[in-house]
Amino acid sequence: MSRVVRCFVAGLCLCFALGAMASAAAAQEQPRKLKILILSGANNHDWRKTTPALKEILESCGRFVCDITYEPAKCTLETFKQYDALLSDYNGPRWGEAAEQGLLQYVREGGGFVVIHAANNAFPDWPEYEKLIGGAWRKGSGHGAKHSYVVKIVNHEHPITRDMPDFQHSIDELYHRLRMQENITLLATAYSDPKTRGTGRDEPMFWTVNYGKGRVFQVVMGHDLRAHDVPFKTVVRRGTEWAATGEVTIPIPDNWPAPGTDLCALQGFLSKWFVIGPWPNKGGAAFEQTLPPEQGVDLGAKYTVTVAGEQREIAWKFVNGDPGDGHVDLERAVGRLDNVCAFVYAEVTVPQAQDVLLKLGSDDGVVVYLNGKRIHAINVTRGLKVDQDVVQARLEAGVNKLLFKVLQGRGRWGLVARITDREGQPIKFTLREGQ
Repeated sequence: MSRVVRCFVAGLCLCFALGAMASAAAAQEQPRKLKILILSGANNHDWRKTTPALKEILESCGRFVCDITYEPAKCTLETFKQYDALLSDYNGPRWGEAAEQGLLQYVREGGGFVVIHAANNAFPDWPEYEKLIGGAWRKGSGHGAKHSYVVKIVNHEHPITRDMPDFQHSIDELYHRLRMQENITLLATAYSDPKTRGTGRDEPMFWTVNYGKGRVFQVVMGHDLRAHDVPFKTVVRRGTEWAATGEVTIPIPDNWPAPGTDLCALQGFLSKWFVIGPWPNKGGAAFEQTLPPEQGVDLGAKYTVTVAGEQREIAWKFVNGDPGDGHVDLERAVGRLDNVCAFVYAEVTVPQAQDVLLKLGSDDGVVVYLNGKRIHAINVTRGLKVDQDVVQARLEAGVNKLLFKVLQGRGRWGLVARITDREGQPIKFTLREGQ
């Protein structure tokens, strides 16, 4: 073998060796994923949606791998020992001796336990569970109207809340008068405003408990998917990592909503509406009818209609949507009426033409027009939820006119809508204001 060839082979071997060493070093620097068992299967909340969402929240950050059990009563200490931490989205019947004592022993021996929202309602006849979780919903506990509120960090030294600023939380329940234990480390509070039927005092939002050698973290936010905003996801991730390891490496994201942040704009919700109604909708007939606003929107127009035997004059009026998700409450804007319909209108201005997703929810059915073209229609009886329908659409540069015909059967009625790009990220737009 020539000297040149020997040098080439030696260099090649050196490159492979250095590459292998670098890969090994990188593997050592990359922490292993923490194994989390989510306990679910019963709740007075919509656990069929929140439980998979919690799994996605944890796994999507790359730090966790999760299993879900919908039968926690079948678990034992040996089951729990396979995981770095347990996360409860459970509020239902007692589990029995093996699972309950297994949970307590698991945490006493150093395991982590995370409690989300209504999981603190569970087991009112199990006093040790209250000691374990540090605070529980018991007789006298409650919450006011759901709304967006400011969460104040009161402990800046704890690993979970270190470098975490105060934040504007999305629409959620704000628990009050929980039965709290003396063994907690309080991390954050929120003011329970009497204007929303609150207590007029600061209420605990999340905290930790040292239980034996184990670590417990509880957050009372997170009533539904609408409340799973950036701060909630971050708090759950950091709290779970701390419960599992005693340390926190997950960063605070840049898109942190400071107090006073316009949460509607942050998430792409429409919040400036023009509303007119009611028109009759006996037997759902309005779904197929073409009513005057569908022939062209004139915000100065007035109409005479007969609803439930009563003749009335109706006109367009401007309505500010809810500050958390922009939804328009038609019971408040038009009236508590049955078998009617109303129109909700918005003008959306964008700097350039773009393909978007229009995500909406309605109570009940809805017909949607974009720039005079019918792009979506669904005739259903349902309650309002965010992102019930997702419609592909194209906005033109400049002003775009969105018209929604919302059908009402009985009970409450309303509309919520937002616009994102095709990847689901909010886009920048401006909305027409009322006079």
